[in-house]
Amino acid sequence: MRYDRGGVARAEYAFNLADVVRFQASLDQALVEDSLTSSGFHRFTGFGISGNTVGPWETILQFDIGVALQSDFERLRGGTEFQIGLLKYF
Repeated sequence: MRYDRGGVARAEYAFNLADVVRFQASLDQALVEDSLTSSGFHRFTGFGISGNTVGPWETILQFDIGVALQSDFERLRGGTEFQIGLLKYF
């Protein structure tokens, strides 16, 4: 979703598990407008869980999963995104 005006509020909780794995949960609420394609503001609500841990060969393994809980556009409701990343510091 793209927009040119609006705001996003986020509540999140994060914790470390034995200083090895970090988990984070977040709840986002957005009220946004795209003045090129719509004539008003739209609401979106989503929930996500992410985490990271140290991987092999001095890398960091990250994951992120998010679910669209509510949307003014019905086709976006219930949508899920998943991302995995591997970072290497030099």
